[in-house]
Amino acid sequence: MTELLGLVLVSCVFGLAVHKWGFPKCALILILLSAAVVPRNLTQEVAFRHIGIASPMPRPTTYLVTVGVTLLGTLFMARTRRGAWTWVPFVVSLVASASLVWAGGPVQDAGLIQLLLAPAAWIVGMSLSTHLAADGGRFLIRAVALVVFLQLAVCLLQTMGIQVNPMEATQEAILGSRANGTLGHPNDLGKVIFLLLAMLLPFGRSLNRLDSNIWKAAVGSAFIVLAMTGGRAVSAAAVCMLTLWAVLAPGAKSRRGGKLVALGVALSVSAFLAGTLLARFDEDPQGGDRSTLTDIAWAQIGSNLWAGVGPNSYVDAVGSYNALTASGVPVHNAFLLALAELGLVSTALLLLPFAAGLLMCLRRLRLANQSGEASRVFVSAMPGLYLIGSTGWGILGGYVLPILALTFGLLNGWSFGEPRKSGDLKWSRIGSSGVPIRNGAPTVASSSQRKSIS
Repeated sequence: MTELLGLVLVSCVFGLAVHKWGFPKCALILILLSAAVVPRNLTQEVAFRHIGIASPMPRPTTYLVTVGVTLLGTLFMARTRRGAWTWVPFVVSLVASASLVWAGGPVQDAGLIQLLLAPAAWIVGMSLSTHLAADGGRFLIRAVALVVFLQLAVCLLQTMGIQVNPMEATQEAILGSRANGTLGHPNDLGKVIFLLLAMLLPFGRSLNRLDSNIWKAAVGSAFIVLAMTGGRAVSAAAVCMLTLWAVLAPGAKSRRGGKLVALGVALSVSAFLAGTLLARFDEDPQGGDRSTLTDIAWAQIGSNLWAGVGPNSYVDAVGSYNALTASGVPVHNAFLLALAELGLVSTALLLLPFAAGLLMCLRRLRLANQSGEASRVFVSAMPGLYLIGSTGWGILGGYVLPILALTFGLLNGWSFGEPRKSGDLKWSRIGSSGVPIRNGAPTVASSSQRKSIS
């Protein structure tokens, strides 16, 4: 009841905020708060324990409600249909399998709702992208920075031994001094921070001094939080993304020392994270039972490749004959988990929007505008996302999935770029010296345009 009253209060505040600042900015704040700061269930906890991508029955959550509300608000925005088509095959496959193949029941219904958050949040991100980039990304940078600073503050308090959002006793016994911020698990916090970094990077090169300082502080704080979470894969993923982003920058190959700068960034961040990560490797050098869990997952996939066992059902299905899985430990690989639960076709269609976005962004890597910046971040984030997904299953679960889809929806929307006006300088590529090329020949850019390139 308290949660519902809080939701009503938030709705009233949201309505007033929309009147003052506009829907796109308020929608971003609402999703960040509900998924990256205080993701909560709006009903009482169920009596029995369930391990999966969602709860054992459909339940309203803060992020489910906010993604649904913002999706309704963005249905008539210009970019909604442009980015929605890549998700249509997955949604059709999911509905068809739920109707004709899978056993059904509350557990799978909850899993279906969880998975449908991905297309919903992606469409929201694409719809909001143009509006959030209209001011050069200043509002988005400040909003994301506030979330990062808040998580850093909570992590610092937790490191000092102050009981802020404490983990369950069983988790704390396993995870030790790793910080979880305002979220439920240190690894989930690391994944969210990685995604927030991806939101920030497209605007790192063309800001005024104040926002540039905020951007730098947010990026630095994000890596401090990553160190406090102790996540190995997500820390390596963030270093990889930042390094690739620096290497792919316009003119990076020709700028003297450009590659050395990128290498220096990677080495500096890696050195900062080294102490925490080495301690984690000392605690768990083999990664626990991951190899055993992987073998179990492959065996299950081989027995039911096309249909899968149904969403949110892996532990229940495999645990019926395997004691390790029955203890509440699914395979630590999001791709294998999806393959085992959804089958080959639905899993491939789940990856389709990411593949389509990647192909489009590869064609736009050298554009000297916001489209190019977003494309470079999209491409740079892919290896890190693969690393995170192949070492854990959390990107499919809870509040992480909508943040993941929102982030890549925003990047995909920004990568489309603004429609060109007939009188505008039509930059198509960046030459080897970092100079824009028009109609096959180098051209001279204005001071403001040169600033956006550098």
